[in-house]
Amino acid sequence: MEAARGRSRRLNAIEAVTGALSLKALFVRSTAFVLATLAAASFVDRADAFVYWTESSRNTIGRANHLDASAVNVSFISGLNSPKAMAIDGTYLYFVTGLGAIGRANLDGTGVNQSFILGVFPEALAVDGAHIYWTTSGPNGNRIGRANLDGSGVTPMFITTTVAAAGVAVDGNFVYWTNSALNSIGRANIADGSGANQLWITGAANPQGVTVDGAFIYWVNASSGRIGRANLNGTGANQFFITAGRPEWIVVDSANVWWTNGSPLYSIGRANLDGMGVNQTFIHTLSATSGLAINGLVAPGAGGPPPPTITTLASDVQGFGLPHGTGRSLLAKLNAAQGNVDAGRLQAACNSLGAFINEVGAQAGKKLDEDQADELVATATVIRQLLGCR
Repeated sequence: MEAARGRSRRLNAIEAVTGALSLKALFVRSTAFVLATLAAASFVDRADAFVYWTESSRNTIGRANHLDASAVNVSFISGLNSPKAMAIDGTYLYFVTGLGAIGRANLDGTGVNQSFILGVFPEALAVDGAHIYWTTSGPNGNRIGRANLDGSGVTPMFITTTVAAAGVAVDGNFVYWTNSALNSIGRANIADGSGANQLWITGAANPQGVTVDGAFIYWVNASSGRIGRANLNGTGANQFFITAGRPEWIVVDSANVWWTNGSPLYSIGRANLDGMGVNQTFIHTLSATSGLAINGLVAPGAGGPPPPTITTLASDVQGFGLPHGTGRSLLAKLNAAQGNVDAGRLQAACNSLGAFINEVGAQAGKKLDEDQADELVATATVIRQLLGCR
């Protein structure tokens, strides 16, 4: 029953994508349209999404429309005490203050509280649907702390890091951080902080900011001026994914990768999720930005249907009760796709998903009814886009 409810929630999101499209229309329509409308259904409405950044030298937080960099307001929130790193969820902006505290404000800039969590001396922030996380270094050790979203339950040493962690990010399964002195990315279980692996991804170049989406982890290589990317299982690391300017902080939404550029650009850069379309000065800032956030993605666990995965697609196939030969053939293609993803062979995974879509199309109106085929094609198409398939 729970599996059926979960599938229903995902189907609602995909129905928002496909509407009443027939299978034929799904093949004809561009997959970019499918992904874009999924983003509108599952994520924050892009028309209402903004880029936020901190300007410590001005004691302000700036904001601009993230679609076209319009409505720039460098003093969206003013009167702050040296604001730095930022994080965002569906309700609040969180930021580091010069008071050794985590501050908080409503997304419309009201309700500013610079002493939301005191005495933790944070350096980088991340947030999910239940907790806020921060990095700290100093004489008391290098660590990642955690607290409930209401500021209670402060755990200063949730995870111990070998060296000072420059950036932190979270998804539904793990906490990730950058070990700048080790040129590595670390990872630990999000449930209890166990299983810390300080050298989960190696070969970075003074990594700083880090972020994740439903398919990849991204980080800033400050020494080389490049942005790195890897699959969420740590494979397929590319230390030269995007050539940036002077990057430090990084975020991602459903369509773009964003980063801050220091002197002499003083800007926020942007590129497509596939690393193309690089714009180093998408938004001009007045000084070196010391924090970056965007509300283009719902925070992990913050509600709403999660992005589809190959595993959930396989569950849908099994749930249809298809004839044995048909179900086995479709699942074989999905198993191959998952195996290729796990091995970092993304093009092979894309090919397997393409073969799955073709077989579903061939069986539509035969071993699969039209509604079943429409749903499977829509889901597989979105997964291909999340993987960056052409």
